[in-house]
Amino acid sequence: MGYYIGLVAPGLLIVGAIIVYFVIMCQMLYPLCLAIFSWIAGSNPTYYPNPTFAHFSQSYCAIALAAILIPICSKKDLNIFMRIGSLGVIFIVFFLLYIVVNFFKATSTTQFVIGTEA
Repeated sequence: MGYYIGLVAPGLLIVGAIIVYFVIMCQMLYPLCLAIFSWIAGSNPTYYPNPTFAHFSQSYCAIALAAILIPICSKKDLNIFMRIGSLGVIFIVFFLLYIVVNFFKATSTTQFVIGTEA
């Protein structure tokens, strides 16, 4: 009995972690979509914190994300993703360099503008 529990328990743990990761991705995608829409349309969209199908909300983001991720994850040959993942270190270095440059720029001035100057 313990043998079977030892086989099933890690699988359930991985499935739980994947579900949590998917929920976090949906929660991050929804405000990002609203920000892009706001930037393109020049309007202020309404943010709905609870998932609903009556308006554009996290429910639609979850469906769209599932429709995109399922075919990607179903591929047999994932070499292209491995190559893209190997470039991740370069982008992390660029991001850290950006943070350091902004740190020195921010410590050299006390004039901060939020939004546009107009």
